[in-house]
Amino acid sequence: MPNHSDKRLPELRTISGAFALLLLAGFSTLPAYCGDQSEIQAQAQATAKDRSDLNQQWDELEQWAEQAFIDGKKEDARKLWMKALLFAQDNGQELNAATTLNQLNHLFIETGEYNEAFSSLTQALEIRERLLGKEHILTAETLGNLALINHKLGHDKEAEDLYNQSLAIKDNLLGRDSPESAVTLHNLAELYSKHRQYEQARRTFERALSIDRKRYGDNDVEVVRDLISLAINSYRHRKWEESRTHLEDALKRIEQNEEGAKPEAKLVKEKEKLSVFHYLGLCESRLGDHKKAHEYYSLAREIGHRLHGKHHPANTMALINLGRSSEELGENKEAEKLFMEALAHEKAREPIDPFLLTQCSLELGHYYHRQDMSDQAEQFYRDALKTYKDLEEHEQRKLYELPAAMADLLRKTGNKDEAEEVSKRYLQIHTPHRNEHFRFE
Repeated sequence: MPNHSDKRLPELRTISGAFALLLLAGFSTLPAYCGDQSEIQAQAQATAKDRSDLNQQWDELEQWAEQAFIDGKKEDARKLWMKALLFAQDNGQELNAATTLNQLNHLFIETGEYNEAFSSLTQALEIRERLLGKEHILTAETLGNLALINHKLGHDKEAEDLYNQSLAIKDNLLGRDSPESAVTLHNLAELYSKHRQYEQARRTFERALSIDRKRYGDNDVEVVRDLISLAINSYRHRKWEESRTHLEDALKRIEQNEEGAKPEAKLVKEKEKLSVFHYLGLCESRLGDHKKAHEYYSLAREIGHRLHGKHHPANTMALINLGRSSEELGENKEAEKLFMEALAHEKAREPIDPFLLTQCSLELGHYYHRQDMSDQAEQFYRDALKTYKDLEEHEQRKLYELPAAMADLLRKTGNKDEAEEVSKRYLQIHTPHRNEHFRFE
């Protein structure tokens, strides 16, 4: 499923301002990068002989690493960034080392290495505060990155404090309407939204939107992303119609400038369309128009296939959503087929995602439970519980209804003792939304 909040890479490196545009557009004016490691070493050795400027040598390694990352060659990027880091450290270039430590954050976010990111950013922050001061813009950049990693690690109070520190420095040095402030505002708003501080999130997203409109124009991709984020916040707040309005506004802006756009710009817009259609489907489902929801889910699935290929986790979610809308439309056999396809798709993926695998089995259990097919429902609930028990607690909460549904089914089939045992075992699991939990975000 789309995870829109991570689309905007936070706190991009300011000493190479073009990097933000490169990551966004997917192209570069950086030196040509070759994936062959022997050729890279030969180029680096030739550069070392021809240039006496150590800073220039570090900068080339850094740029090659950035280019490899942009090209999706994560392991090449990792090796090159580590070379750049060792080069800076060996030559007493502390600020260059801090920059590389900061840039490694992008790789670690992509690979989910949050503890490694925390360690690198902590080192970068110590260097920048010591050599540049606590009120420097590069210090603010690292504070913002560290805030994001704290959020990823579940340290949200620390994350909020760090975001606010970063924002205060940026507002003071660059003014309240700087694009750098907009990046931090966007990420801070997402933090508020996930903590159900919806009004505070809305105000913060709207400030970021206002800045981006002034800086980039009404149809820029950052404006589109701000609108989608506002829509997701409204959806979480159960304001379905308001969410739909923001999404339709975002879609209109995506489509306005598509004709004649460069391929890289079209790719960016295609990714945003995936988020828009996914959430439009969710909104229409909540508003009771399951036919429209089905159409949007189908569009999201088509785009997901084009962008990611058939083995992406977003395709699993699209199949689940299509199954649910088919069932709502009375097409039970089609729904069963789609739920089965989602399960088969997830089992075939490498690596398997335990959360999605649990969810696929759970959906089939729910489907058969609703069809009064108790034996089949029990089988899939039991399959789901096998992987559910090993999930992180916050993931278990997202699928809180599994033990409740299993216990309910066991009571109906006369297995009261086992039902009681299941209920007690997962007593700590509860819904964070009291009435229901929105699992398709």
